[in-house]
Amino acid sequence: MLPKPWSRCAAGSPDDKNYRHGPGSGHGPDQITQAFGSYTNSTQDAKAFLVDLGSLTFATADGQHPTAAGHQTICQAAVPMLDPIINPTPYRICPMGDSITAGYTDNPNWTVPFQFGYRSGLYTRLTNNNVNFQFVGGSPEPWNGASGTVTNTPVIDLRPLDQDHHEGYGGKNTAFVLSNIGNWLGVDQPHILLLQIGINDIGQGSTGEPAATELNLSNIVNAVVNTRPQTHLILAQITPYSSYTDAIVKYNNYIKDTLVPYFAGLGKFVTTVNQYTNLCVPGTTNIDASLFANGINHPNAVAYDRMAQTWFAGIQR
Repeated sequence: MLPKPWSRCAAGSPDDKNYRHGPGSGHGPDQITQAFGSYTNSTQDAKAFLVDLGSLTFATADGQHPTAAGHQTICQAAVPMLDPIINPTPYRICPMGDSITAGYTDNPNWTVPFQFGYRSGLYTRLTNNNVNFQFVGGSPEPWNGASGTVTNTPVIDLRPLDQDHHEGYGGKNTAFVLSNIGNWLGVDQPHILLLQIGINDIGQGSTGEPAATELNLSNIVNAVVNTRPQTHLILAQITPYSSYTDAIVKYNNYIKDTLVPYFAGLGKFVTTVNQYTNLCVPGTTNIDASLFANGINHPNAVAYDRMAQTWFAGIQR
């Protein structure tokens, strides 16, 4: 998404492959001025421009090639891909998954007000940071009454803002997503896909290896990277049940330690975020049952807002 002649950090360099930096062997202000000549007139302007975009910290003041540590700092702090100055087209962001993506609470009773789940907090964070974006997706939930009727008006109502778009479906599992992913990608055409799926495959208290769920998820990721290789897939390590379920921990470890590293190693735009601990006592992996709206699996407002921050941080990275 960056203007030429910018390219990925050289193979073998200590970088984060999701970031890019300027041409040549140097990475200092002169190279940045060269790469962004259409935007800046001087080295000082280039520095100010990029600092405004991403709080870029230069490893050296004279434009010389930095040390390995400095190289890593620049690669990791460089221009965010989500910048409307570089790409004025709204970034199409697709939240995808099950009832948690839709934002369910204690349905079908709905005594806990519906507030769009994490999507409301993510909308606020993206908007406050001047990100030009559009949520996309075709799910009608929860407004279609599939699990009771929502009676409250959300504090931040995404509907009149044309931002109540997602692919979240209550009670659905990885097989459902796998069967629909091709069609959804074709219609939604996301630049960024936020996928959290799997809890409905795994029974509360299960201890076995969720091999079928892992295989479905691998096939979903494979479909995304082959159908829309330019889409950045952010895959959640899923939230827990209100009581410890060993199979969910195994599933999340598979996502973190096996699945994402495999696709990232192929140069695919696949990363992960940890949503599990957002329903735990802070700083631990101990599940906090008070953070569940329905006492089983749906987050309450506090947990949904934590999830929004985690997705936002994943998008920033």
